[in-house]
Amino acid sequence: MHGSGVGEYVVVELRAAFAELVSLATPYPEPGRALAPMHAIFGGADLTFEGDGYLALQHLTHELADQSLAQGGPTSSTVQGWLVYACRVALDNDLDQGFAELVRLIDEPLRSWTVLEHVRGHFAQTPLRVGCCVVYGSLESIPQVGAESGMASLLTHETPGPVLVTTVFARDHDSARVRARDRFDESRAILHLISDHIDGGKIGFSVLDEAGDARSSTGVEEGFVVRRLGFDAAMTLGYRGLEAGAAKDPLERTDWERRVLAAARWLRRCFTTDWPSERVAAAMSALE
Repeated sequence: MHGSGVGEYVVVELRAAFAELVSLATPYPEPGRALAPMHAIFGGADLTFEGDGYLALQHLTHELADQSLAQGGPTSSTVQGWLVYACRVALDNDLDQGFAELVRLIDEPLRSWTVLEHVRGHFAQTPLRVGCCVVYGSLESIPQVGAESGMASLLTHETPGPVLVTTVFARDHDSARVRARDRFDESRAILHLISDHIDGGKIGFSVLDEAGDARSSTGVEEGFVVRRLGFDAAMTLGYRGLEAGAAKDPLERTDWERRVLAAARWLRRCFTTDWPSERVAAAMSALE
């Protein structure tokens, strides 16, 4: 639609579905209003969608957000917000204006996002390229952050150095995080192979958009000790072919590169999971 990367809906079909959704939107329920058991309701912008309206909203959301997030498409929550907002515009003005606003939101170009993920450990030298990611020793050394911007001090609490950094094109924070996840997993799998020592710990990540807005979170992950690099301070000898494959676009990788990277990821999961059954399954998958 208009060159959009969102779904395969033709304009006529989308307009008809949107018109139906607008007809099912109702004013938000008054405070204290009792809802029947199992009564589906979604509220937003001062509108609510109940019963058939809720089903229509969910169906249209899935149709528009059903594209692969790996291509940078919006998340379901983002699309749902677009639809509710466009319905509000349609009710306040007219259907054409509301639909035009929806198309505008869908057709907005992807933005560049820098995703930072804390990686615990010691690295002999940084920056170190690992696939589509780069390990930096500190936030100040990352070009997209910079020591002068003040962003480093803002992010240090949730994402202290060293960090893995990658740049993706996506619609929002969540889809940027999804696009970066595979890159981080592949880079960590390679670090797992070249590391002298691995232990457990906490991980934090941050997502920055072009305007400098940030969102952070924390989780649990392993730490690495990488003392041995190549003579040119690049990737460890013996693993450069694997690293070069990880740096390629997934569609451009050879079958062997895809298989070895997948095996490395399964091997890492075997060593990092706490569940014995998952450890066995991951080891078997790596061998396959």
